[in-house]
Amino acid sequence: MAIFGRKSTDNVDNTNTAGAGPNTRSRSVFGRNKGTVNDNRNVSSTGRTGSGGMFNRNKDNLALAQAKVKDAEKSEKQTEKMLQQARAQTKEAKQHVALVEREADEEARNAARKQKDVKGLRKTTKGLGRI
Repeated sequence: MAIFGRKSTDNVDNTNTAGAGPNTRSRSVFGRNKGTVNDNRNVSSTGRTGSGGMFNRNKDNLALAQAKVKDAEKSEKQTEKMLQQARAQTKEAKQHVALVEREADEEARNAARKQKDVKGLRKTTKGLGRI
């Protein structure tokens, strides 16, 4: 037996390694059996495969970005609707001011006419009471 747990080739029992080739190594912590096919891996649109990790995080980030875009579009629609309402209210207020102004002008004309009529009456009343 070697120092770091590697078995020597003298003690290998060929009956326990049925189906194993001469270049087959056991999996390590970081390694992967390249001879096996993993059908559970995710395949992206670029053809890359992955079994999770960074790829799932990218999918989560993509979903989060899509949700943010959808929320922004919804906010834009609400803002546009509120802007249209504000414009309609502004237009209505301007129309109301114009109406009040026309009414005030009409009342001023009526008041001027009334004042003129009163002056005429005053002139006619100057001669009264002198008898």
